[in-house]
Amino acid sequence: VDTSIFDGRVYHIGTLYEKMEGFRSQKISILLEKYKSIAAVLLKVESLVAGTGTCRSPSLLQYYEYWEKRIYNAIVVMIVRGLATMKSLFQVGQRSNKCVLPSICKVKAVYAGKDIVLNPPISELSKYFFRMVKNLVESAKAFIRWNQGSCIVSDTISMGDYEPPFNFTYYDDISRNPCISKIATDIGTGIQSILGEVEKYLSSWKYFDNVHGLWDSKRRAHIAKIKDTNPKINFFDSQLSVFNALAQDVHEKPVSTNFNFLQVDASPVI
Repeated sequence: VDTSIFDGRVYHIGTLYEKMEGFRSQKISILLEKYKSIAAVLLKVESLVAGTGTCRSPSLLQYYEYWEKRIYNAIVVMIVRGLATMKSLFQVGQRSNKCVLPSICKVKAVYAGKDIVLNPPISELSKYFFRMVKNLVESAKAFIRWNQGSCIVSDTISMGDYEPPFNFTYYDDISRNPCISKIATDIGTGIQSILGEVEKYLSSWKYFDNVHGLWDSKRRAHIAKIKDTNPKINFFDSQLSVFNALAQDVHEKPVSTNFNFLQVDASPVI
């Protein structure tokens, strides 16, 4: 994941996801072509060493195994680097007020009855972020393994009418790699922690309703009836001072607040 693809901008979650997926797909396509070219090189080696062109020469058995290990290690390094960059991008493990990287994702805080919620909701945001991590690890599925004792890509196996076809890829081994599992888990835990801080921020808006009944429909109805009581000017003076203090409190809250990689825009509320 190259951070330069964001151009210093803050994106809606859907756009951010598409941008990251587009970049990932582009890189995997390039690497896949390079991976496929390895077999052609090994075929030339076979012709020089064994004088055959089968891609499964017994004389090159250990050489095939050597290259499979090299390929496995290369894919592991690729995914670890991608996850490490993603961890840095999401600023996992950093305090919001200590973050040096800019936010890359923007969401809005909006009214939902008496509550203030995110749009899109936190549950949807969580799904997007976890899908990004999952897709990065599953990049290993693009690299189909060779048949044993050869450099020939294994055939797709039909699993019947009700199951998707199976490809023998590097994913099964790589997904169990402890280093990859740890970084992916750290990112997931960090994202949950950041979203938890956002939830606390949204809850802080309840103060205005709990103390002032700002979104209380009964209070609004009561205010609407005041004109029928012909209140004295002193009543308005006392109430205006309360609402003036309330307005000042609301306007002192920042229009946008950054939570690591996530920027919450509260302008629809304020």
